[in-house]
Amino acid sequence: MSSNLDNNTWYKWKYGNIKKLDGTNYEDWKRSVQSALTVVDAFDIVTGEEQQPPVANSTAAKAATDNYRKRRALAAHLLKQTCMPNIQAHVRDLVDPKEIWDTLLKRLDFSASQTGRATILTRFLNTRPMTGEKVRDYIVQLQTYQTQLLGTNKAITAGLLVNRIYDTVPAEFQNLVTILREQPNLTIETIIARLSLHEEEHHNRSSNGGVALYTQGSNSNSGRGQGRGKGRNRGNRGGQSRGGQGYWNRSNGQQDYGQDQPNRRNLADVVCYQCSKMGHYRRDCPLKEEVDEAIRAVKRQRTQSQSTGWQGLVATNQETSQQPDDGTGLIE
Repeated sequence: MSSNLDNNTWYKWKYGNIKKLDGTNYEDWKRSVQSALTVVDAFDIVTGEEQQPPVANSTAAKAATDNYRKRRALAAHLLKQTCMPNIQAHVRDLVDPKEIWDTLLKRLDFSASQTGRATILTRFLNTRPMTGEKVRDYIVQLQTYQTQLLGTNKAITAGLLVNRIYDTVPAEFQNLVTILREQPNLTIETIIARLSLHEEEHHNRSSNGGVALYTQGSNSNSGRGQGRGKGRNRGNRGGQSRGGQGYWNRSNGQQDYGQDQPNRRNLADVVCYQCSKMGHYRRDCPLKEEVDEAIRAVKRQRTQSQSTGWQGLVATNQETSQQPDDGTGLIE
């Protein structure tokens, strides 16, 4: 894999490859470099938590000082070498790894300032899925903004993240989103998994040529086919050729004849749009009757509420019309 990496944009070393800091990938660079510095036991030096040990004449003290200086030099080297030339220009003359780290943070970490935090939040609120972008990649981008604002006064809560996902995913997800909204305790990982599965199934349906509806010879089309074939003697255009089993192809709006029935889907891969669980279709959902009854109850309540409102208005008008007239033409 490393042989395919561009030396100009990637830093290669024995513990892994790091994409160089170019001014737009600070958060990703920060995580990668932090991991690398931790491997060589130098990250505490970069943050300033570990200081140089006191100078002493003992052998152990000298060994500790030498070890610290080597790790400090390695940290400074790693920070500089994992930057693109335009970024290196800001830290080229610095030798203290903590100073290098803090300088890069100040210049590139938007979350370090109030204005930067507001900018990140605005980007979060304005981000939309791009055409052809996978839903998982889109959610990861939103999570990146959430990570950048973690622990700040502009922090993005889990609830805000979930609502943003539901509000902005394409229309093809809306039926599933309606179901997911009724399950407020879902984790973000579960939401991503269900949306991704729905996306994959939608893609499969779109790429299978549109074959979706299987028709039997007993339907209205087959009956009409038999009639045309026998009555008008049109040979293969009618008769059993029309009346036989076939498939309705949505891609061309025509029925395909003489084909075998496609393999039925494995129920283990089916997601119910009623309860969002796997293993059955919505028409077979055990909660279907309960949900339908709840919908009917809401409709009945709405109808009764409207009826009660009109009856109250009529009663009020009747009471008003029955008040005595004192001759002034005014009603008290």
